[in-house]
Amino acid sequence: AGDRFLLCSDGLTGVTPDQDILAFMRIVPESQPCAEGLAKLALDNGSRDNVSCIVTAVAADGTLNTGSCSVLGNYRENNEDSLN
Repeated sequence: AGDRFLLCSDGLTGVTPDQDILAFMRIVPESQPCAEGLAKLALDNGSRDNVSCIVTAVAADGTLNTGSCSVLGNYRENNEDSLN
C-alpha cells in the first residue's frame, strides 16, 4: 500500500531528467492527472517522440488506481505508442 509505479515510453525519459519526473509525481498524487501532467512535461521539454505514461497507485485495501496518457511528440505525424 502506498506504492506508485510509472511505466512510460522514452518520449518522457529521453527528455526529462529522473529527478524532475520524481518531483512531479510527488506533487501530483492522483494517477490520471499525474500521467497527463508527465506527458505535458515531456512535451514542454521538447520531446520529439510519442509520449506514453501509465501511473498506478496501490491503495491501502490493495486496489489499484491507474491513469494513462498517450500523446504525439512535437514532430510526429502518427502516435505509434497509442494506449487505445
